[in-house]
Amino acid sequence: MFLRRLSTSASAVLRRRRRGAKDDGVLAALRAEIAHELSSPPSSSPPSLHSQEALDFDTVSDAPRAQDVLLRRRGDAEEVHVSALLAPLRVEGGGACPGTRS
Repeated sequence: MFLRRLSTSASAVLRRRRRGAKDDGVLAALRAEIAHELSSPPSSSPPSLHSQEALDFDTVSDAPRAQDVLLRRRGDAEEVHVSALLAPLRVEGGGACPGTRS
């Protein structure tokens, strides 16, 4: 399934790029979200991130009909922003990626 490949690829990339560095829970949050999406039936109106715990991340922007979300986490020495596009992925030629819900 596409999401499992995405999870594996994201994990491998993060391990290579940040070997030895802390990811402050971002990878765990991504894995949890992917696992939830894989185990949940498709919904016409997904719940807002305001109703879910996102590992100490605050929701900056999550409009009801928007296709993106912005999360922020502030620590003592750093501030982390995560921006995600929540639209179906498209491949060259205009088709949807295999395994995605559209």
